[in-house]
Amino acid sequence: MPHTRQPLYRYAAPRHWPVWTGLGLLRLVCLLPHRLAYGVARLEPYGFLILILLLFTGLLGHVLWPIIGMMMALVGGAFGVPLGILVRLTNLVS
Repeated sequence: MPHTRQPLYRYAAPRHWPVWTGLGLLRLVCLLPHRLAYGVARLEPYGFLILILLLFTGLLGHVLWPIIGMMMALVGGAFGVPLGILVRLTNLVS
């Protein structure tokens, strides 16, 4: 059975988002100055443990909500959707 090539747009599916996030973070670490990149690399083996601790202590939301808000503002600004309507559309606030 011959292997058929997947179209590249298929890799934008949500199941591939963790891979893209990981690649993006690696790219960001490569752009850091050497001393900072070395410090981040030393924390890398403990990343999953840090993520679990943030999740169970409730601090993960404090880290992620500013990023989510910024991304929603960027998407809303790019498409001309007011932020209040965008929040209601995503059901983030009841």
